[in-house]
Amino acid sequence: GADATRPVRMRTLFGHRAMWAHVIGISVWLVLYLTLSLFGQSMLSDTFGLDAASASAVMSGFWVLNLGTLVVVGRLSDRLQLRKPFIAGGTAVAVVMTGYLVVLVGEPSIALPRLLVTGALLGAGMGAAYAPWMAAFSENTEDIDPRLQGSALGVYNFLARAVAVAVAVLMPRVVALGGWSVWLVVCLACLAVFLPVTALFRGPWRRHDRSEERFSRNAATDLV
Repeated sequence: GADATRPVRMRTLFGHRAMWAHVIGISVWLVLYLTLSLFGQSMLSDTFGLDAASASAVMSGFWVLNLGTLVVVGRLSDRLQLRKPFIAGGTAVAVVMTGYLVVLVGEPSIALPRLLVTGALLGAGMGAAYAPWMAAFSENTEDIDPRLQGSALGVYNFLARAVAVAVAVLMPRVVALGGWSVWLVVCLACLAVFLPVTALFRGPWRRHDRSEERFSRNAATDLV
């Protein structure tokens, strides 16, 4: 029956290097996203001496731009049927802004507007990357076996929770030893790892490449 073939289909799913790229890539990408979700205000208060209202304002700017680009770029990506340029471009913006945050940590005094703009651009970059990544993950899974869409989503949900636990456990220890700047460098390294992994996702980089050959379930060249 269907249950008996499920392990076989899962082996088929993870026999493709693109799926491993998605799993590894989103695991490291989520480190910064979950750090900001769980500890963003605490980081701003501890690092830049912001009061609760100012820290909330910076995080509000992050989330407004994050959600805005999530919708706008997601729709644009759907219209153009392009995923990888938006994923890589949004992540590149996030890399630059995270690196800028690391630099700001070392400065004695930071004006609130600089932090507001930095937080907003960081949110925009991450939002621009996330919506197309979700679409690419779903499409790459469907190309292998449409029956495994639910299983792939379950894998993602498991990874998100596992990374959240890892961040909650490791971040306080790293911050206690080296400060927030060290943890931000860890987040920056994770984003940097995600960028080259993007190249392993299936799909075109340009519109006229949309005819690129899609997954073949038995294609030996795409198997690990």
